[in-house]
Amino acid sequence: MNFKIDEKTITIEEFNEFEVLLEGLKLPDDYKSHMLTYNGGYPDGDYVCFRNPNRIIELEYFHPIKYGSDTMEYYLFMRKVLPKNHISIGIISGGRISLSLSELDYGSVYISYEDVIPEKIASSFTEFINGLFEADPDSYF
Repeated sequence: MNFKIDEKTITIEEFNEFEVLLEGLKLPDDYKSHMLTYNGGYPDGDYVCFRNPNRIIELEYFHPIKYGSDTMEYYLFMRKVLPKNHISIGIISGGRISLSLSELDYGSVYISYEDVIPEKIASSFTEFINGLFEADPDSYF
């Protein structure tokens, strides 16, 4: 799956500066690679989705680390409402995507909706990206 860059890419130095804000937590290598390539990004396609056993999840975009609006630095406050050691990484239709930085399930991807306990949907960022597909809106929505 390809992504479109919203503003511009980031350097490794800018990535490292953001990681310092995580107070000792480190972002997974697969996620780091995506961010250095796309700095967040929008899926290149209409109705890009992930099939979860419980539902079809439409991906809207990933937060950029820097540049543009809706940056990850802005969303650091979400760490107070997400499970411990989770970070908000993007938006899905009606909710958000978070990444676990906890030792127990490091790198796992979760979705959450308003006032609902986050649900694990992938064991890694790579698994999530590999599970994305462009849906036919007449079939899925």
